[in-house]
Amino acid sequence: MSDQKPLTMIGEQFEIDADKQKVICLIDNKLFVVKDATGSPFVLSFISRIKRNGITPNIVETTPEVVRSKYTIYENDKTKTSTQNQFIQLVEDAVKEGASDIHIRVSEHKGTTILFRIDGDLSIQMNNDKDYEYGYSLTSTIYQALTDVSDSTYEPKKAQDARISNENGQLPSQLHGIRIGTSAQTGGFIMVLRLLYKTTGNLSFLDMGLLPETIEALELLLHSPTGITLVSGPTGSGKTTLLTSILEKRYKETKGTKNLMTVEDPPEYPILGAVQTPVENAETQEERSRKFQKAISATLRLDPDTIMIGEIRDSASAQLGIEAAMTGHQVWSTIHVNTALGILPRLIDLKVQKELVTDPTIVKGLINQRLIKKLCPKCKVPVLDAMDTLTKSQSKRISRELDLQSVYLTGEGCDHCNFTGTKGRVAVVEVIVTDQHLMDLAACRTSLPPANQIRQH
Repeated sequence: MSDQKPLTMIGEQFEIDADKQKVICLIDNKLFVVKDATGSPFVLSFISRIKRNGITPNIVETTPEVVRSKYTIYENDKTKTSTQNQFIQLVEDAVKEGASDIHIRVSEHKGTTILFRIDGDLSIQMNNDKDYEYGYSLTSTIYQALTDVSDSTYEPKKAQDARISNENGQLPSQLHGIRIGTSAQTGGFIMVLRLLYKTTGNLSFLDMGLLPETIEALELLLHSPTGITLVSGPTGSGKTTLLTSILEKRYKETKGTKNLMTVEDPPEYPILGAVQTPVENAETQEERSRKFQKAISATLRLDPDTIMIGEIRDSASAQLGIEAAMTGHQVWSTIHVNTALGILPRLIDLKVQKELVTDPTIVKGLINQRLIKKLCPKCKVPVLDAMDTLTKSQSKRISRELDLQSVYLTGEGCDHCNFTGTKGRVAVVEVIVTDQHLMDLAACRTSLPPANQIRQH
């Protein structure tokens, strides 16, 4: 907030009414006066008044617009600071609830709606049916006053990306920062804020809930000095969390003897021991893609041992990732497909040669990940106490496949889980370490058969 507070505002030491504020404005010892009114009785009387109170004014003759701006700038700063405080309180509430995202939906017809995503589900936190201006003011302040990586101007009805870091401690201490995305919607726009928690980079494979056989497969890929491993899954499924944990584990195991580098748009979490390369902000998707490719190429010239590419997003980045794997680097990246096996045909769709995609010495690992809800530990119900609620087929299947002593069902909800029956989420990860048999099947088909058919061959 500006400290240039006009002393002639209502309620201040030398307050004057609104009409006279159009003529003069006193800030510290500077008296801004509309040029044509310098010798007017009101101005001369006001100068005598402030002199009697120990102020010898430095008179600045100016225009009516400048005098008016001295008041409006202060008022705008005050409003902006108030909005910033409201935003910080909103983030604190979201962190307290364990939210992963904040959605701000602004509509000319429906006003402003704010939602938190908690354990994968959206819940309404505020619904203001009348106030479009509130939502515009809030998002504009977030984008223009708080971000450290963003476009030069805020255009809410245009797709834009930005980031707020927590280097100056403006956010709750649990956060590294916030990633921001905006887009138009019918009659308005939406801003989504991804909360980046500090705990993410410190999670071990066990903390993430991975099974022993999954950890064993990841360890095998982690210790392979060359080749590319790709992680797939929907947005918000924990792909970045998994890669962060993998890279930090590699740093600790190699005791800093390997050069770990990343190319990210933008970096989300600080990664211990890694040189993280941010991609320059760009105005268009084409320019963003071009800068991303340029950053990958530059990284390959910096003697890396392990490279993490934030996302395989197009043909050029796919080919650069494969090239890096072919030339003696360990490469990790993410890609948007729904299954682990679907990664191979997706790479072919991105114009990577099939001979390279189906070479197990190049494409080493295929990973798919989901996050699923965990039953609330306070109100979950042992299945043995609720067998009468199951159908005959359900009861038969559960009895055949599982130890009933360790099976629970969703409870009715309690204070601990906010009466949802679930509390928190756990990662479900499929890891495929490729081999020649799998790749021979992939080479013979434009798309792979289901995993159960592969196992039957």
